Amino acid sequence: MGLLSDAIAESVAGHAKYGAPNLRQIVAALQIPTLLLAGSEDEIFPEEMKEYPRLIESGKGQFQLISRLSRLACCEQPELFVEILWSFWQSHGLV
Repeated sequence: MGLLSDAIAESVAGHAKYGAPNLRQIVAALQIPTLLLAGSEDEIFPEEMKEYPRLIESGKGQFQLISRLSRLACCEQPELFVEILWSFWQSHGLV
């Protein structure tokens, strides 16, 4: 579990390093309902992530900080993950 999440973090950092659009630009370009999840114990999640939902068009973004979680909500707390995801989908008429 740690290896996968570390690889993802390194990939994101690598893209920024080599001139790929920064994450704020990518988030601002989103036009669909977007759920941003972070764990309170994740050492690398950027504090600015809390601001990203305001960048997403028409209030379609939502940020959720999950207590006692590091990086992979779907593996660490699957029931809570499904509950949060289902609630988000319902709030946007997706289910």
